[in-house]
Amino acid sequence: MMTDIAFTRSSASVAEIILPATGVLAIDDLDCLADRFERANADEALRVLVVRSAANVFSTGADPAELASVDDFTSLSVTVTRFFEALIRCDKIMIAAVDGSCAGLGMTMLLHFDVVFATDTAQFSAPFVDLGLVPEGGSTLLAVRRFGYHKAFALFCGGREIDVVEAMAIGLVGERVRRSELLSIAHERAIR
Repeated sequence: MMTDIAFTRSSASVAEIILPATGVLAIDDLDCLADRFERANADEALRVLVVRSAANVFSTGADPAELASVDDFTSLSVTVTRFFEALIRCDKIMIAAVDGSCAGLGMTMLLHFDVVFATDTAQFSAPFVDLGLVPEGGSTLLAVRRFGYHKAFALFCGGREIDVVEAMAIGLVGERVRRSELLSIAHERAIR
């Protein structure tokens, strides 16, 4: 399995998952993330996971070209299911540090996080309708519960990008921070 997902431990109780600098999550990345969430969940000393990107893009989601080229749908289904089960079952406090583009799977993941920080350059979108896909991971249910039906429908079916101000207004983002302070604030919150 080749992946650009990194895992670091800043202390016994805090770890960081670093998403690929490209922003794209390959199928192998989903498998790696599932492994990281499962290991984190089994680690009794670990209390908090901070998830961020290696660059100024959080995640643009799964690679549509890679998904379109898949021949083994059973294997793909197993990987995606394992990823979401690991994400959903992870009982650690999860903090997302979002900078830049956050789309598709990158955005729907946020609905499972406890705390979401985002910079002024963060942009959020759910391009599922344009791609002919159904949003994953229980995200439509979670979005309706968090934002209300009309806002969730507009986000998932409208296909437009929203900025950090609107993301805060609907409840996707908890706090807006400066880019220069994003990681320090996320880590400060993690050690509280």
